[in-house]
Amino acid sequence: MESGENGIRKLVIAGILFFIVGFGVSWFIFGRGRWGMPASEEKQTQESTEASSLNESASGAASLNSETSQMPSSQTPPAPANPPQATGMISSGKNSVSVSDQVQGHTVKVESVSLEKTAWVVIHEDREGKPGNILGAHRFPAGSGSGEVELLRDTAEGKVYYAMIHTDDGDGTFDYKKDVPLAGSSGAPLMVKFTATASAHIQ
Repeated sequence: MESGENGIRKLVIAGILFFIVGFGVSWFIFGRGRWGMPASEEKQTQESTEASSLNESASGAASLNSETSQMPSSQTPPAPANPPQATGMISSGKNSVSVSDQVQGHTVKVESVSLEKTAWVVIHEDREGKPGNILGAHRFPAGSGSGEVELLRDTAEGKVYYAMIHTDDGDGTFDYKKDVPLAGSSGAPLMVKFTATASAHIQ
């Protein structure tokens, strides 16, 4: 009889110990986060990581916007190699263009232009002695004529500019990637340089 009671007592004690051990193991596994970190600390770490990722994304977007805002609005084609330094007028075959020094302003006067085919007279600003940004373009029909080229921004007194003949692909819209500079017999673009000045300085 006593041996039976002892056996029951041992089973009860073993059950209690098993429950305590099981509860402790369960708490250790589920009550703590990954890598032995308490759940509250794990949540804080996740929030910190997410905040860091958002900051990095915002920083990258700001950098992109900054770079985008610095892009020039005027078109910038590659500068021709060894451009001629003709002034006043240049001609080659049946193509020629004449532009003189003139008053600064929002337009450039083309005194005369002769073309074998319809083409564009394009105004470039100077960049280190070569044609740089395109400020404006005007389409002239084949034959002889004159006219004005409207600009995206005014010319500035004392600055050098270039009037260059570009080909016309026929779509009626100027695109420097398709309407390329027209080369003369020497292989160089047909263009003349001129200076914008105040009216009192024009001779």
